[in-house]
Amino acid sequence: MNKYFIGAERLDLESNKIVELKYFILEETKIIEETGDSKKTYGIEIEKWSESNVEKDFVNDITTEKEYALNITNCLIENKITPVHLKDVIVDML
Repeated sequence: MNKYFIGAERLDLESNKIVELKYFILEETKIIEETGDSKKTYGIEIEKWSESNVEKDFVNDITTEKEYALNITNCLIENKITPVHLKDVIVDML
């Protein structure tokens, strides 16, 4: 599996903490059993960095189109989606 950094956002929390969100596209090659052909699938991962703590979550196999995965990721970045909300947002978007 390949992991590509797409972008980052900073959140300034009320407690004077700064949190950094990092967004990645995950690329994986799958073999289709019936035909033996290979197909690339794309997922998304978000990491939330705060001081020495890292929280992350990911969703694999969202699409077979890299451009669509990039569009979704850019939307997540724009809205500063955190790892805890990733799966719910992806389900709503699909």
